[in-house]
Formats: sequence, structure tokens, C-alpha cells
Amino acid sequence: MPRSRFLIFDSYPNARFKNLSGRIRILDQQKVANGGFSDVYLGELVSRLRPTRMVAVKALRGVHLRGAEARAKLIQRLYREAGLWCSLNHPNVLPFLGLSEESICEGCPALVSPYCRNGTVFEYVQAYPHINRLPIIRGIANGLQYLHSQTVVHGDLKVDNILMSDTGQPLLCDFGRSKFETRRGFTTVFTGACNYMAPELFQQGDTDASEPTTTKASDVYAFSLVCVEVLSGQRALPRFRMEHQLMAFVVNGGRPRRDKLEPLPVEPTNWIWPILEACWQHNPYDRPTMKNIAELLKD
Repeated sequence: MPRSRFLIFDSYPNARFKNLSGRIRILDQQKVANGGFSDVYLGELVSRLRPTRMVAVKALRGVHLRGAEARAKLIQRLYREAGLWCSLNHPNVLPFLGLSEESICEGCPALVSPYCRNGTVFEYVQAYPHINRLPIIRGIANGLQYLHSQTVVHGDLKVDNILMSDTGQPLLCDFGRSKFETRRGFTTVFTGACNYMAPELFQQGDTDASEPTTTKASDVYAFSLVCVEVLSGQRALPRFRMEHQLMAFVVNGGRPRRDKLEPLPVEPTNWIWPILEACWQHNPYDRPTMKNIAELLKD
């Protein structure tokens, strides 16, 4: 029986995932990146009509070692990410190529995207210290503004989740903690990188202190720290040995300081810094929207 070109799942009847099963060849069992629940492998996408291309294959970690219920929840999480990701289309969002059900191991679905040999944006600015950072920041802002225009909250924006294309364009990626802001069933709790957490995500909520939820405003806060790291090639906040120390620092108003960073490019930093200060305001309602920010950063 011929293999279907598309995969459709009951939970996402409107999402048609391109079926790449049988067309992915993993080149190395050593992972090239990893996240909270998944590992990324380097592979090839084989086609009879097009040249073979390098791809990144994101698979759930150790899914075959888990019990049936836990495995089902993890796979549902991956399909959820695929359902959101395949709805996005923007020059500054990593393209979603499709889903393979047998790339890493049988019954272990994987998400397939183009492989970005330039690595993350942080690796890129460190490798090319004299590159103009402003177009990169504009690209990140445009990508995030697009997500917000689609009512999508990224939820885990950080330099590790921004890849650089072969042409030097920043590409937002990793939508495992993203959500549709207005869609039921897409609410997620924050378990991402603490260094980029807005102060309200650290503070106790009205119902459950352990489950802060991300918003467009918390994305804006994370964007400002990403920009500092792109400009400086350094981490935006001081390093702390314990997570509660970082939490106290941020909740008590700790923010990036220009005088603590290596000399920054003067011209862009002088006019961008006030924008970043507005983005990391303590009160989320005082922060600008990504639409405002993208307008301010235009040529």
C-alpha cells in the first residue's frame, strides 16, 4: 500500500503534516542539540525529484523507555508543537518540513526542519564579532511580531532558540512551549530558561505559584535580553550559583547594565538601549508591543 503524503491526527484535524517517513536518513547518532524533552540529530532528506538536503531531526528523548501513558503524553506534546509550527510562515521563522514516524526508532515521531550550519545567533555573533548586529535584531523582532500577529506566544525565546540561516537571517525555532493565546487547550506553563524569565513568571500567581503562564508581554521581556546578548556577545544577566538568587535579582529590579558589559557598538546601542529598557519594565502592562518595537527598529 503506498505511503500517504500527509499525516492527519485526530487532535489537529485542520493540520496536515507532510509525511517524510522513509525519506529521512540519520547521518550520525550523536545529537547536535537538545532541549528539555527532545534531541536533535543531523540527517538527510532524500527525494527522487530534488537534490538531497541536510535536515535537522527533532525526536523525543527516550520515548521508547517510558510507560504507555507517559509516552502517549510526550507524543501528544510533539504533535501539538507540529500543529502550531506548520501554521507559521515567515522569513524569520524556521520552516517546518514535515514529520517522520520512524527516523530515530520505530514509533518515535520526529519533526524535520532545514539544518542551519551557522548554528545559533549567539554562536554566530561570537564567530563573526565585527558583523552588523542591527539587521539580526530587526529580523528577530519581525519574526516575533509575526508570531504575535498570529496570536502565538513563543514562550521560550532565548538565543539558543534562534538559528542563523545560510544567508545570515535569524530564524525563530523550537515551538515546544509555544501556544495560541486565544485557543483553548493551548495554555502552557513555563518551564523554560530562567535567565529569560520576566519577573511576573517568578512571582506567585493567584491560583498556583508553580505554574506561571507566558504571555506576549513576557515574550517582549525575553526579546530585550536576547538583544543585549546579540549586541554584546555576552550573557545579559550576572551568573548565579542558585536559581533562587537569579529569581530574587530579577524580581527586585535587576536588569542588564551597559557598564558591566564589554564595549558595545556605540551607534546602534545608544538608540536601541532605551527601547530595551522599555521592554524589560517590571510591570508587563508598561512594556511596548512587538508591533511597536518592530516599527521603532525599522530602517
